[in-house]
Amino acid sequence: SLILVDSYMISNLDIMKINAIAKTCVLLDEDRKLTTEIVICPHLLKFNVCKAENFLIGPKYTPVNIPEKYKRKIKKKNNTILVSMGSFDSKGVTLKIVQILKKLYDNKELNINTIVALGKTSPIIKKLRKALTGYNNRISLRIGKNQLYDLYNSSLLALGAPGLSQSERLLM
Repeated sequence: SLILVDSYMISNLDIMKINAIAKTCVLLDEDRKLTTEIVICPHLLKFNVCKAENFLIGPKYTPVNIPEKYKRKIKKKNNTILVSMGSFDSKGVTLKIVQILKKLYDNKELNINTIVALGKTSPIIKKLRKALTGYNNRISLRIGKNQLYDLYNSSLLALGAPGLSQSERLLM
């Protein structure tokens, strides 16, 4: 049997424990010090510290399955920017983008609404809610992945992190 690991919240120690009972396939977008059976990385990265029996690297190994109802669907674009730096955004990149957008709104250099999308377990949700105080009419926050494909399809511009989300945006 093979267990697919697709979470940045799983530690290397947890992966080692899983490896003790079954083979693992890990989706990565960075070189991590771990041992696994298969590594899938949709980006052209060089792996130096990760040890695996097989490396599947490059865009053709992107494990993205976009539901048929969203594929090649031409939809009227709303006058919005979508900011989605991944479900977790542990580095807080979303906060930095929001600070820049706030300055643009304050200086009246931006006349387009913004939607910020984050996952339910992101550690920056509280900080982000605080940062958005007073900007609720310009920047809306969506928690959870519900309707993310709709947001991709309907936004004029999508700012996002590299990773599987990038592949989803490119395939939309």
